[in-house]
Amino acid sequence: MKKFWTALWKLQVPHKVKVFAWRACKDSLSTKANLIKRKLDIEGKCSFCQHPLEDLRHVLILCPSIYEFLRSRFLVFQNGGQISSFLTAAMDILFKGTSEELADFFLMVWAFWFRRNKMVHKQIALPPQQVIGFAFTNKLHSVVVRHQLGLHSSKYLVYRWSAPPEDSLKLNIDGALFFYLNKAGMGVVLRNHMGEVLMASSRVESVFLEPEQVEAVALLRGLQLCMRLGIPKLIIKSDCLFLEEEINRSSESNAAI
Repeated sequence: MKKFWTALWKLQVPHKVKVFAWRACKDSLSTKANLIKRKLDIEGKCSFCQHPLEDLRHVLILCPSIYEFLRSRFLVFQNGGQISSFLTAAMDILFKGTSEELADFFLMVWAFWFRRNKMVHKQIALPPQQVIGFAFTNKLHSVVVRHQLGLHSSKYLVYRWSAPPEDSLKLNIDGALFFYLNKAGMGVVLRNHMGEVLMASSRVESVFLEPEQVEAVALLRGLQLCMRLGIPKLIIKSDCLFLEEEINRSSESNAAI
């Protein structure tokens, strides 16, 4: 058990996900089952499938609205065995798989818990695919880079803006999702080789999109702003690696975005 808790706090996920994972493994989240145990007079049914009792194991693993996403990703849910508790499922993923799989598991169930809260408190039904995408594309950037470089030090990595050549301008774009507002935001900044800001703009999009679509729309908005400026050479930078790879393909992209 000590090995499991040690591995949990070493996972390459944002700190808030580690705290959530610790609380989930301790069964201290405010599920309807736990609230009933605390003598609250509430209905215990699952808000998605109307299962008689929304306990932790059901709301984060067994609910039909999410189970297939976990089953398709983790072997421990594919053998048809009984899942006795959330904690034992998490331990099986670690000891029968890898710490990277455990990190992915906690990211997914953290997203499912967010989705559950939106349904319970705001009656907003978010698609599971959307919240999963949100969780994975909003990992701390330093965590992602450390993983890609094979670095496991707790020291923070430093990132600096790199200047374009003197004959070019550089456009940095970014997009963000705001689940609680059902909106998306885009921001663009245009700089020269001296780092001087020539243009900056932000925009709210009322259409609720997938994370990668938000980045693509941010790119579109940035290009729309730059077209009228007559820029001969433009370098564009996004923090969405998938978007960059698809745009830079020599062959036609089949990606939805």
